[in-house]
Amino acid sequence: MLPMFISNEELQIFNNFVKTLSTRERQVLQEIVERSIQHYPALNLVTESLPYHKWLLALLMEEHKEVQRLRRQVEELQRSRRL
Repeated sequence: MLPMFISNEELQIFNNFVKTLSTRERQVLQEIVERSIQHYPALNLVTESLPYHKWLLALLMEEHKEVQRLRRQVEELQRSRRL
Protein backbone atom coordinates (compact mmCIF):
# COMPACT_ATOMS: atom_id res chain seq x y z
CA MET A 1 0.00 0.00 0.00
CA LEU A 2 2.85 2.42 0.74
CA PRO A 3 5.54 3.79 -1.56
CA MET A 4 8.81 1.89 -1.61
CA PHE A 5 10.80 4.82 -0.21
CA ILE A 6 9.21 4.37 3.24
CA SER A 7 11.57 2.84 5.81
CA ASN A 8 10.76 -0.34 7.72
CA GLU A 9 10.29 1.67 10.91
CA GLU A 10 7.88 4.06 9.20
CA LEU A 11 6.10 1.10 7.64
CA GLN A 12 5.54 -0.48 11.06
CA ILE A 13 4.15 2.78 12.44
CA PHE A 14 1.91 3.10 9.41
CA ASN A 15 0.68 -0.48 9.72
CA ASN A 16 -0.22 0.15 13.36
CA PHE A 17 -2.18 3.20 12.26
CA VAL A 18 -3.99 1.28 9.50
CA LYS A 19 -5.05 -1.41 11.96
CA THR A 20 -7.03 1.19 13.91
CA LEU A 21 -9.03 2.32 10.87
CA SER A 22 -12.50 1.17 9.98
CA THR A 23 -13.01 -0.80 6.78
CA ARG A 24 -14.31 2.32 4.98
CA GLU A 25 -11.37 4.40 6.19
CA ARG A 26 -8.98 1.74 4.91
CA GLN A 27 -10.70 1.86 1.53
CA VAL A 28 -10.36 5.64 1.42
CA LEU A 29 -6.69 5.42 2.34
CA GLN A 30 -6.09 2.78 -0.32
CA GLU A 31 -7.75 5.00 -2.93
CA ILE A 32 -5.61 8.03 -2.17
CA VAL A 33 -2.42 5.95 -2.08
CA GLU A 34 -3.27 4.46 -5.47
CA ARG A 35 -3.94 7.93 -6.90
CA SER A 36 -0.61 9.22 -5.60
CA ILE A 37 1.47 6.43 -7.18
CA GLN A 38 1.73 8.29 -10.49
CA HIS A 39 3.90 10.93 -8.79
CA TYR A 40 6.51 8.58 -7.31
CA PRO A 41 9.03 8.81 -10.18
CA ALA A 42 9.16 12.60 -9.92
CA LEU A 43 9.17 12.57 -6.14
CA ASN A 44 12.08 10.16 -6.03
CA LEU A 45 14.16 12.89 -7.66
CA VAL A 46 13.67 15.02 -4.54
CA THR A 47 16.59 14.04 -2.34
CA GLU A 48 16.50 16.76 0.31
CA SER A 49 13.29 15.71 2.04
CA LEU A 50 12.10 12.96 4.31
CA PRO A 51 10.39 9.99 2.62
CA TYR A 52 7.07 10.70 4.28
CA HIS A 53 7.18 14.27 3.01
CA LYS A 54 7.37 12.98 -0.57
CA TRP A 55 4.39 10.74 -0.04
CA LEU A 56 2.37 13.46 1.66
CA LEU A 57 3.14 15.84 -1.19
CA ALA A 58 1.86 13.27 -3.72
CA LEU A 59 -1.31 12.80 -1.68
CA LEU A 60 -1.80 16.54 -1.34
CA MET A 61 -1.42 17.04 -5.09
CA GLU A 62 -4.04 14.39 -5.80
CA GLU A 63 -6.47 15.80 -3.27
CA HIS A 64 -6.01 19.28 -4.71
CA LYS A 65 -6.73 17.97 -8.20
CA GLU A 66 -9.95 16.45 -6.86
CA VAL A 67 -10.92 19.76 -5.23
CA GLN A 68 -10.31 21.54 -8.53
CA ARG A 69 -12.44 18.99 -10.37
CA LEU A 70 -15.28 19.42 -7.88
CA ARG A 71 -15.05 23.21 -8.10
CA ARG A 72 -15.38 23.02 -11.88
CA GLN A 73 -18.45 20.81 -11.50
CA VAL A 74 -20.03 23.26 -9.07
CA GLU A 75 -19.30 26.17 -11.40
CA GLU A 76 -20.79 24.28 -14.34
CA LEU A 77 -23.93 23.50 -12.33
CA GLN A 78 -24.25 27.11 -11.27
CA ARG A 79 -23.87 28.31 -14.88
CA SER A 80 -26.42 25.80 -16.14
CA ARG A 81 -28.98 26.96 -13.56
CA ARG A 82 -28.56 30.58 -14.66
CA LEU A 83 -29.38 29.75 -18.28
